[in-house]
Amino acid sequence: QVEVATNQGTSVENSDGFRIVGVLFCICFTGEMAVRLYVHRWSFFTSLDWRWNVLDFSIVILQIIEEIMNEIANATNDQNSTSSSFVFLRVLRGLRLVRIVRIVRVMHLLKELRSMISSVVGTLRSLLWTVVLLLLIMYMGAVYLSQLILDHGLSHPEDVEPGTQLYEHYGSLSKSTLTLFMSITG
Repeated sequence: QVEVATNQGTSVENSDGFRIVGVLFCICFTGEMAVRLYVHRWSFFTSLDWRWNVLDFSIVILQIIEEIMNEIANATNDQNSTSSSFVFLRVLRGLRLVRIVRIVRVMHLLKELRSMISSVVGTLRSLLWTVVLLLLIMYMGAVYLSQLILDHGLSHPEDVEPGTQLYEHYGSLSKSTLTLFMSITG
């Protein structure tokens, strides 16, 4: 929905297709929650995974509230109440992002995925020091090139006047660093 809205440059909040999909997901998640509550009864809130269960329950309740508010806003034709309802709906829409957290719950079931993620996280420290080393080497090269251009400018001042390519790319340390960064990154 967000991708379509940004590509079109308009709001697709009231699009029939997205409304139907939203309602279908709401029905599916509500049905799943009802079955889980029926099967586990009070142990749903007291088991080892009670925090995840409360999070799932809260997400489903927020989604039901959002769908009810959407229906109320669509049924009301009064301009003032519709605009005030949409302000409330936008707040609820921000809370929908919490649904993404449900994905995290599945991750503890996949040992291979967890192993890969821990490997990537473990290499971040090495990556950080590699980036620091690259920036240090780039800075040393920029200092060398700036000094070289300065020395060349003392003997040939017309080559490093403002407007020349040497001045535009290597006229200062910051310009030299930027030029090196641009040449490294393409």
